[in-house]
Amino acid sequence: MQDINTWTGIGRLTRDPDLSYTQNQTPVLKFSIAVNGRKDGDVSFINVVLWSKFAETMSKHLKKGTQVVVTGESLQQRYTDKAGNNKSSYSINGNSCQMVGGKKEGGSAPAPDQKAPDNSNIEFQDFENPIDPNNDVPF
Repeated sequence: MQDINTWTGIGRLTRDPDLSYTQNQTPVLKFSIAVNGRKDGDVSFINVVLWSKFAETMSKHLKKGTQVVVTGESLQQRYTDKAGNNKSSYSINGNSCQMVGGKKEGGSAPAPDQKAPDNSNIEFQDFENPIDPNNDVPF
């Protein structure tokens, strides 16, 4: 079976994105998103890179605080620092980026003629132990 390198995450931009161009004038958009973990205070900061016309288009719409869903492949860059130590960093080479939700400060308000949904009765599954041990088939 062939290995698969796919990453999907939902997070908010930590700063305004940076649009630049390669020597061949290919657009490159770089930004970082904060992705919350399962536990309070558990946050990962993920570097994302978008390319070509898609990068230019998204640069016009993304800004600090925008919530996005990013899909792409994880890339590891290896390098040696000035002291001669081997280092590595990771980023997501995004092939899809969609804006979702509103800015965190105010959230997304419903239109004046819409009522916000009542989510008070939603129960969330305990993901620490999502499989019932008394059930032979977990699906």
